[in-house]
Amino acid sequence: SDSSQVSMGCLVTGYFPEPVTVQWNSGAISTGIQTFPAVFDSSNSRYTLSSQLTVSASSWKSEKFQCTVEHVASSSTLHREIRCKFCQVFLVCLHPP
Repeated sequence: SDSSQVSMGCLVTGYFPEPVTVQWNSGAISTGIQTFPAVFDSSNSRYTLSSQLTVSASSWKSEKFQCTVEHVASSSTLHREIRCKFCQVFLVCLHPP
């Protein structure tokens, strides 16, 4: 339906030190974003962070989305494009036994 929404995510792993910044479409998107706090993994002394973008299903089918991650401490900037490949909506129904 027209009111359907799609969520996509950008998972940033294995960085140190804090912080990283995550932007969607080079900062052009500012709504529908939820960036979760970084988690420190003491086994490898690295951080992991995720950012989630929720858009309308129609936008998902017609537009391109890009996650940009900047880590100032290492002078690194990475861009990853996320796009609709199959554009099928899956419905999962759970029924109690």
